[in-house]
Amino acid sequence: MTFEVRGVRRALSSAAALLLARSLSEALPAADDSVFQAGEELTYNVSFGPLNIGQVRIALLKKELADRESVYTATAHIDSYKGVPFVNLHAVYDDHIAEGNYSTWFRSRRKDDAVWVTHEYSYDYPNHRVFIKQGVAGSERVVRRDTLRLDTLFQDGLSLLFFARKNLMMNRTEVIPTLVNEKKAKTIIRFS
Repeated sequence: MTFEVRGVRRALSSAAALLLARSLSEALPAADDSVFQAGEELTYNVSFGPLNIGQVRIALLKKELADRESVYTATAHIDSYKGVPFVNLHAVYDDHIAEGNYSTWFRSRRKDDAVWVTHEYSYDYPNHRVFIKQGVAGSERVVRRDTLRLDTLFQDGLSLLFFARKNLMMNRTEVIPTLVNEKKAKTIIRFS
């Protein structure tokens, strides 16, 4: 896989995501080719060279029927270890992922000093848009609202991990429409 990142925090988050995608693919039972296993829990220790810097814990909580399609609820807890120099990352991602492998709703909560900053994406695919809200956890106050026009199905946070898990053994390059930091982007992954 090929993935380009800039900045230490982004590099650490991206490395954790890609390594998780690989470990997610190895955790599946051979008899079932679905990337979604309700009740599955995975823990990944993130290291930078010989230094353990944090942990990512992912759980695929449940499967529900929404708009005539199965939707899975996933959550990830990303935490750097206390005392690691230059790294202080604490975040929680919640995602609703359709069985067709695209996101239908996403929320991130990231600790910024003593405040948990939230971002929420509510996808409205029939009307070709996504509603974005930024706020502070525990408050109803919305700091920022935005609406982006969508022309296809999108990935974000956890749904991108499950997309990578599904396609890990393919021998091709994928250009994946992705929402990153409240902006439309394209993630390029070379599966080999």
